[in-house]
Amino acid sequence: MTDDPVPEHPVTGLPGIRVALVDDQRLVRSGFTMLINSQPDLRVVCEASNGADAVSALKTTGADVVLMDVRMPGDGRHRGDPPDP
Repeated sequence: MTDDPVPEHPVTGLPGIRVALVDDQRLVRSGFTMLINSQPDLRVVCEASNGADAVSALKTTGADVVLMDVRMPGDGRHRGDPPDP
């Protein structure tokens, strides 16, 4: 998404936090991106609309934190999991 370095925290001087966003709803990702990028020491470095794309993006983009919707269609279900009630 961006190759710009994340700025340090203006008071502590600690390195900024790189965030990856994963959600199937574009509007949710856009809202979180605006909120996160408004903070001086946070930066959204990649976005994905599903888990598979997130894994691919995270292989090439360094992120310190992944903010992920755990109830996306087609993601998170393993073969042995029981169906939703």
